[in-house]
Amino acid sequence: MSVVAARKKPLVVQVMQWTEDNTEEVQEWVGVGPDGKTKFMLVPPISGVITPPAVVWNKFHDWISVYSTDWIIEGFEGDYYPCDNVTFEATYEVAT
Repeated sequence: MSVVAARKKPLVVQVMQWTEDNTEEVQEWVGVGPDGKTKFMLVPPISGVITPPAVVWNKFHDWISVYSTDWIIEGFEGDYYPCDNVTFEATYEVAT
């Protein structure tokens, strides 16, 4: 099979931008996992280790790093994943 061009099908998804000031709002939105723990949490700094400021649980990839101004996207299968603001602005528009 040769390389072909493809376009993503239009799909409206739920999104929320994490600004560090709305951590509780994001936690409430993404909810809790089967273990009863939040699927979005801040990561405490560890001396000598570079860590992301927060992580979100994705059922396909485990914990994924989230940085301030990243958008949290709820996928069509109920999974959550981050998207940096530059990529979000280039590939999404807010639905009305």
